[in-house]
Amino acid sequence: MAVPVELRNGAARISSAFSGGILGGLAAAGVAYWLCGLLLERHTGLDAAIWPGWDWARELAEQGAMAGALLLPPWLKRSATLKGLTLSLLPTSLMLVGLLPHTFDAPAPLPDNLTLEAALVGAGNAAWALIACWWMKLCGQT
Repeated sequence: MAVPVELRNGAARISSAFSGGILGGLAAAGVAYWLCGLLLERHTGLDAAIWPGWDWARELAEQGAMAGALLLPPWLKRSATLKGLTLSLLPTSLMLVGLLPHTFDAPAPLPDNLTLEAALVGAGNAAWALIACWWMKLCGQT
């Protein structure tokens, strides 16, 4: 018995959205670690960022996979970059308002500074969304 084309295409879209979300979550972990170290060093003069461990990276990858559901609607098909940057605005705004928790500051607790927090959250979410959207495009599931 042959699998219907619509079902196969839908399964491929779901699979690429969630795997792209996982890759994006790992990219967000790397960007957050690098940016925390950079911001902390520039703000205090100390290179005190520590790698919080693979459990933290796994947590971000799981959050990225769940957020991969945002990639399922087929909108903005022409540009994966524009789609990624647009998508990153939703979780960024929800995290900055406090409706969603963020753990991007785990590598180094930054001073209470809204500008630094906004830069860190925005960069982490942009990294997630861009990598996830580029992965979907690479898989042919724009």
